[in-house]
Order: sequence, then C-alpha cells, then structure tokens
Amino acid sequence: MVHVLDQATAGAVITLALVFMKTHDKTVARKVSVPETRPQFDFIRPDILLLRTVAKHVIMWNDILADRKWILKGLPADFAKDYLMRDIHSLRTEHLPLYNIMAGLLWSIALRYAGSGDLGVRDFLVKYLDQFIRLTHLPALRYDAKLTRNTVRNCQDLVALSCATVMAGTGDLDVFRRLRLLHGRVNADITYGSHMAAHMALGILFLGGGSITLGTSNLAIASLILSFYPIFPTNVTDNKAHLQAFRHFWVLATEDRCIIGRDVDTQRAISLPITVHLKCSATVSLTAPCLLPDLDTIATIITTGQEYWPVALDFTTSTSPHLAAFKQNQTILVRRRPTDSAHASIFSATLVALNDAQSSQTARRMWDWIFRLPGFANFDKAHADLVLPVDANSSVHTEMRGTVVDDRLVLSRQAGSGWERDELFGLRALFAWAEEVEAGGGRLAWLGREVVEGLRARVRQRARGVAATNFENGGRGG
Repeated sequence: MVHVLDQATAGAVITLALVFMKTHDKTVARKVSVPETRPQFDFIRPDILLLRTVAKHVIMWNDILADRKWILKGLPADFAKDYLMRDIHSLRTEHLPLYNIMAGLLWSIALRYAGSGDLGVRDFLVKYLDQFIRLTHLPALRYDAKLTRNTVRNCQDLVALSCATVMAGTGDLDVFRRLRLLHGRVNADITYGSHMAAHMALGILFLGGGSITLGTSNLAIASLILSFYPIFPTNVTDNKAHLQAFRHFWVLATEDRCIIGRDVDTQRAISLPITVHLKCSATVSLTAPCLLPDLDTIATIITTGQEYWPVALDFTTSTSPHLAAFKQNQTILVRRRPTDSAHASIFSATLVALNDAQSSQTARRMWDWIFRLPGFANFDKAHADLVLPVDANSSVHTEMRGTVVDDRLVLSRQAGSGWERDELFGLRALFAWAEEVEAGGGRLAWLGREVVEGLRARVRQRARGVAATNFENGGRGG
C-alpha cells in the first residue's frame, strides 16, 4: 500500500498544481505545501518536497518574487539559516529537504518570469546555480555523501534550466558561461539525464536563434512543467519515471516576440530605437531587433529614431488590429525621413547628404547619360535617388513600384503629346484636385506646385497652338 501511494504522489501533486494554477486558493496551497517541522520530513520523499513547493507557488502565482524575503518565507524555519548555502561544506543527507525545497522555489521563480529577460531575476538565479555547482564538486566518499551528491546534481540541472527559462532567446552571456561549464563535464558518474538537462538549457537560451522566447500563459506553464520535470533519465532508454518524449513539450510555450524594424523602401532589416509603454505605466527603451516583454503587458510601441518617421502600435485591447497583425508578422515598417527632417541642425544634415552623394558617385558616373535624356531634363538632383537609388536592393529596382518620377513622366507625356479622351480627363481631374488642395491651404507634396503649374501651362500652350492652326486653316478655306 505504501509503495502504491509512493508512486501516485508525484502525479497527484502535479495534478493539483495544474487544476488550481494561478487561482490563489489558499486552502489548496496550504494542504499541498511542505511541512513546517523537521520530523515530518521523514514521511515525505525528498523529491516530492520539490514538486509540492512548485505546486504551492504555481497556485499562489502572483505572490512569487525573486528576492531574499520570499525565499525565507518559503523555507521551513529549521533550514532558514542555510538559505544562501554558502556555509555548507560537506554533503549530508540531512540537507536533502533544503536542496529540494530550494530548487522548487527557484523553479517557481523561473516559471513566473519565463521569457522576461529580467537581469535582476537572472542574477538571483545564477547566484544559486553557482552554489549548486560548487556543492557538486565537494568530495563524496561514503554512500551518504554520494546519495546527496546525486540530489544536488539533479537540483543543479533544474536550476540551470530555470536560468535559461528566464533568459530564453536572449543568448545571455552570464548564463551561457555556466551552461558551457556543465556541457563540458566528462566524469564517469555524470548521467545521460544530466547532460540532457544542460543541452536543453542551451537550446532554450538560444531559442529560435534569438527570435523566440517563452510565455507565461496557462498552457505555457503546464508545458514547461511537463518538459522540465525534475527527474531526468539515467540512460537513453530510461522512461520509468517520466517519458522522454514529454521533454519536447516546451514548444507549446514558445512565443514570437522579436520585433524587427524594416525599411519600407529597401526591405532591409535595420537597427531602430523603440519605446515600449507598459500597461503598468512603466516605460522601457529598447533597440530593435530585440525581444519584447509579454505582449499582454504592453500598451503601445513607438519608434523613436530620428532617421525614420515615427510609427506607433497600439496593443491596449486584445482585439487590437495592431496586436493581431504583430502576432502574424513581427515586423514594423518605417520610412526614412528626408535629410533636412532627420537632423536637427543644418550642418549635420549637410554632412549626411554629402556622404550619401559620395557613396553613390561612382555608380552614377556609369549612368550619367540617363540624366541627359530629354525626358529627365527638367528633373532636379533631389529626385536622382528615385531614378538610381543609393541602395542597390531598393524596391525601386526589385518591385518596380511607381514613384514621383514615373508619375511626372506619364503626366508630361499626356500634356505634351497625348489628346486621348481618358488622358485629358485625367489631367482635368489632377488640375481640379490641385485647385481644391491649394484653396484649403494644403500642399502638393507628392508632385509639387511647380510641376502642376508646368503641366497646366503646357496644356494651355498646346490649346492655343491648336486654336491658331484651326483659325489659319479656316481663313484659307474661306
């Protein structure tokens, strides 16, 4: 009977954690919590203490904090003095409850801040990971010490996964240094499962090449508990306590939260400063491409670069079209400002313009004959980039999109030689639109007032020429 209960306890604890996840049901949390006195630990298997610790704090989700006071509150009084683990210099089984409860507390913190990239939480967890690594290197000559070292190593693997969970997708260097140390172990007593945990942590740390991270939804937390279940196999075929196939369930917790700024003309990814306004009234300054905080906590995202026109994304509601579009494609398109608008001083704007001109001077020498064609005779140097862009990957080349140069050439041909009905109607509509815009105090920013006036003058000149020709022909005929 005891053996059957012993096998079913772990499943019952995880079941309670998942059923009452984030409900803050204090009654269930109190019943599933670890005992308060040392004699009661004799009736509970040490690894169950780890699961019961995680279950309690998954239920009391919002109470999880990465600080010393919260750790002391979660430890029984008999172990509070060793909460830093710095003064432990020998491996003894009397510390097994401490190691398991501490690992459960640290794992709870990792689940609470999964994918956040919080440096304070990272430093807090790394400090304890260093202590577990130190304990695994203590001598273990007797059976009691060897048994304790196995537990410490198991807790070390779980804490390593916890550090990677918080910094998922960031490739954080401090965490990577510890994981590289764990990866390089070649001792004969290192089990297959310990290496599996270290390799999983490395994969989570560089998730999606830095473009994907982990979420904290109910499904995500359940998937992470199942994937990082703290009983690792002893060999490749070991599936007694936990199926190795379940280790792949972390994929259900992944989220695409890497925002990428892209120039709308060249379609190239660019470095773009952004400001993230959170719903808690906090503000975070980042540089895209980067990983964003949890999308449910974001109110707005605003680009703040001087070289590009500002763009704002509104995530205030779950039905926001910006939020739905961002979940489909994590790209924010921006358009480069004119040189005089991108820089505050005339001096800096002039330097940038000269630099752009210098960079494209060689290419333009090859195609200088284009600007001597009659069709381009009336174009000024400001439109040169639309004929021959500085960037060879510009969409002017690749997508053949129309620009103001194309529109001016078409209108110039219609005003100079075409007398088709549709062409005349198009010019008439253009002139009427220009008069309406000017009457309302607006600006003809696309074509320019001079271009419209020039087109109108050409039409009038041709009309007078046609009228004069008809008059002459009529006079001779009379």
